[in-house]
Amino acid sequence: MNSRNLKIEITPSQGYVLSRRINEKWEFYYTIGGPLQSCCKICGYPLKDDEICNHHQGLENLNLNYLIQFVGYYQTDFNGNPMNKFTKRIIKMRLAEGEKYYQELFLILNSLFKTIKKKHYIKWGSWVPTSNNLLLKVARHLILSNNLILINPLEIIETNDQINKVENKEEYVKKKYKLNKTYNPKINRLINNDTGVIFDDLLHTGYTIGRIFKIFQEFHPKKLIGLVFVRTSRGKHPLYLKYPNFP
Repeated sequence: MNSRNLKIEITPSQGYVLSRRINEKWEFYYTIGGPLQSCCKICGYPLKDDEICNHHQGLENLNLNYLIQFVGYYQTDFNGNPMNKFTKRIIKMRLAEGEKYYQELFLILNSLFKTIKKKHYIKWGSWVPTSNNLLLKVARHLILSNNLILINPLEIIETNDQINKVENKEEYVKKKYKLNKTYNPKINRLINNDTGVIFDDLLHTGYTIGRIFKIFQEFHPKKLIGLVFVRTSRGKHPLYLKYPNFP
C-alpha cells in the first residue's frame, strides 16, 4: 500500500482526508498535511466560522518558531464510541495484530512527514518521553529512515513518574518534565540553529508537547515541528466543561 493508491476526500470536519479500501473489512482514513477548511492555525482544532479557539493553552507564550502537524482528528463520546470515520479506523487498528497496526501507522506518518520535509530542512528528530512503546518505535523508525540525527529526549530531559495527575495540567507537566543539567555538551551543537521534529502520540490542550518544546528551546533550535498522531477532543461532557484541563 502506498500514497499513490489513496483517494483524497474533503470533509468539513476533517479537511483533507486520504482513504483507501484495503479489503472487504478494512478501509483506511486519515488527514495529511492540512490545512483543515476551518481550524485553528496554531493547534489544528476544528472550528466553526469566526470561532475563537481555546484548545491550545499549553502552546501559548512559547518564545520560539514552531509548527504543529497532526495526522487525524480523534473523537469519541465518553463511552468510547467513535464519532468520526478516522476514530473508527484507529479503534479497528488497535484491535488488529500489533505489526499490522504499526505498519499502517508508520505509512500514515511517513507520508505526512515527507510532505513536511519538502517545505522545511529538518536535521534532527526526537520524541516526547513516554512509556508508549508504539510511539518510541515509530519515532525512532521515522527519524532513522529519513536520515535525521536521532536525539533521545532522556539525554536532556529528566522525568518524574511519581507525580500524580492533577486538575492543573500546566503544573503537572512542569513537575513531570525538567531539564537534565548534566546533558552532554554535544547535544547543544546538534540542536543549535537547526530545525528539528518532535513526535507525540496525542495533542489535547498542548501542555505536554509545549513543555517539551520549552526544554528543547534551551538549546536554541531554529524551529521545532511537532508531528502528532492524533488531535483529540473531549466533547461537551459536563466534567470537561467544569475542568478544561482534565487529563
